[in-house]
Amino acid sequence: MKRRIDEIPVSDRLDSAVAVGLNRAKFIHRRRVMKKSLAVAASMVVLIGTFFIWGFSNPILASQIPFIGHIFMQNEQKISFPGNYSEKAEALSTEIPETEASDTEVSDTEEMNTTEAKSTAYTVHDANYTFTVNEIYCDGSSIYLGMTVIADNGFGHIYETATERFGKTSAHMIFIMASSATLHAKNDSEIFLGNSCIEGTQISDNTLEGILKINLNDALLAPGENCTLDLDIMGMYYGAPDSPDMVPGVSYLCGDWKIPDIPFTVDSENLTICTFDDSNENGFGIRNVIITPYEIKIEYLLPPLYKTKEELLAAKREYAAEEGISMTDEEIDEYVELELFGNYGPSLFDANGKAFEYQESVETKDQKGILVTYSVKDADTSTLYFYIGEGDHESIKETDQNAMEARSLYKYVIETNAE
Repeated sequence: MKRRIDEIPVSDRLDSAVAVGLNRAKFIHRRRVMKKSLAVAASMVVLIGTFFIWGFSNPILASQIPFIGHIFMQNEQKISFPGNYSEKAEALSTEIPETEASDTEVSDTEEMNTTEAKSTAYTVHDANYTFTVNEIYCDGSSIYLGMTVIADNGFGHIYETATERFGKTSAHMIFIMASSATLHAKNDSEIFLGNSCIEGTQISDNTLEGILKINLNDALLAPGENCTLDLDIMGMYYGAPDSPDMVPGVSYLCGDWKIPDIPFTVDSENLTICTFDDSNENGFGIRNVIITPYEIKIEYLLPPLYKTKEELLAAKREYAAEEGISMTDEEIDEYVELELFGNYGPSLFDANGKAFEYQESVETKDQKGILVTYSVKDADTSTLYFYIGEGDHESIKETDQNAMEARSLYKYVIETNAE
């Protein structure tokens, strides 16, 4: 996936939706490189591509603003991964323990700005913004947080961004950058949130309610498992008119928004994992499929560009020399990133031949393949038709199953027995 994001035509709405996902993929897979000190710069680069590729619409009218509360219920059908989260979500406590509240000292100014924030135990205020986690749901594959974000001095009108490829639905979005979450479960893990976003509704000039989705690509959770999550947000941006910041119409903000010990229990019903380990003579294949009512993740195999670690290191050395970078072999191996696979892309169709909407992809932890994520929405998941074709962008945006099958390099039919 080497193509620059600015080479993709911005006039094509379908191409735009796909391009944002490709742009996310380009940076998400650099987990080893994007430490907190480096992630800020990389996220800024993602921003430029993201905001000028998505199409924005006019701000919401006051008459369309929903009542405050029930965040999942108000927003679950307009986000990129729609579903019935409100039926299963856990509401978090709205009271701060007395000992915690009594030990906290704040200035008069901060007290004035955080009146609403102090009504909940899962709130943090910094840099004139308050983040609150109100509700949480986990299906074992992803964590969904119902959140409120309050701007002391107002957001202005946050632009609406399309949440599906044909633009039927849209949401107000706050994009998270240079951030992470720590999952405390049977096996603890840190999750990079550099390209996540809170999708929802701006209900007033200074308040947005929405849903933040956290992928558990390398840390699937067991049904019924009791866990906690530490949220650590260091930066965000959103589109609004008359911004004085780096890019016209976009506000960049840095802060220290930490919300620790967010409790949740993994849903015991909604996660299905299928293992296939199938491949053809050319190295294309499929390993695992993860299915929930909201998303499908497929781990697929591609023929590597470098057959051995030594061959990859040699290519990294050559790249470093061309760029005039002076580093040891250990530093080159750690910090120089090269594409591991050729220009191939996936496509997924449901039992009725309808294309699933691509959301994002990331290299697998063992760097032998790609984990791609699709939103389910109203698709028939009883039978899935998975293809790999030449051309990442062309394959991902393909909506004609017959055309995709005709040019595919690999095909696998998945019978899920879903009703």
